[in-house]
Amino acid sequence: MIKKTLIAFILGGFFCLELSAETITIGNDNWKPYQCENFKHGGILPHIVTQAFAVEAIDVDNQWAPWKRVISYVKSGRWDVVNSVIKNQERDDFLLFTDPIMTYEPYLFHLKSNPLEFNKMSDLSGKVVGTKRGYYYGERFKNAVKSRQVSLEEETHHEQNFKKLLADRIQLVIIDKEAAFNLLQEQFTESELNAITFHPTPIQSLDIHLGISKNIESSQRLVTSFNRGLKVLKESGKLDQMWRDYESGAYQSEE
Repeated sequence: MIKKTLIAFILGGFFCLELSAETITIGNDNWKPYQCENFKHGGILPHIVTQAFAVEAIDVDNQWAPWKRVISYVKSGRWDVVNSVIKNQERDDFLLFTDPIMTYEPYLFHLKSNPLEFNKMSDLSGKVVGTKRGYYYGERFKNAVKSRQVSLEEETHHEQNFKKLLADRIQLVIIDKEAAFNLLQEQFTESELNAITFHPTPIQSLDIHLGISKNIESSQRLVTSFNRGLKVLKESGKLDQMWRDYESGAYQSEE
């Protein structure tokens, strides 16, 4: 009896181990309204990522930190994945990229009292643009900064950029449109909000991906697993439902 019980216990232990899911650590930066540590499921983007990996029986441990620290931790392999990252040549050195999760379009915000004519990057000559530290806004903007067509001032949070814009210390803020409206409505007065507008032409249209650290052995497998899971979410209609929930404000309900 004892032997049979022991064998059953051992086999049961192996069975439980076999069923236990792999867990990966994903670094996230607070980027309202798409993702925030206090949002339900962490927001639309972390929820998509968690659900896509769940299809492949992979659990997600979401961690939160400022953007530059997230990148540093994933680059070193301390964390496995960075959420909501744009592909560029520098990041190619230490990240593998999944299929796109969404499209990101940064716009130029300015004071209504200081109209902006913008068709080409040289139109920004002589203007100072407020950016978020560590963010990438596409090769077009990067090259304009490198060639000194554009001057920039970096801040950890866009709130500081908009304060500087309102004080006429900078002329432009480059930021996603929905993120800008969310921030302005939360942190600024109605009169301040009404003083600001944006140019209707985005700087560039860019894809948002997951970035998997090349410093972990399972990097290519995780890319494949996520892409499969994302495809299942799309084909099942669940992804569309999640975006409808986002549009209704459902993800912000736990804040």
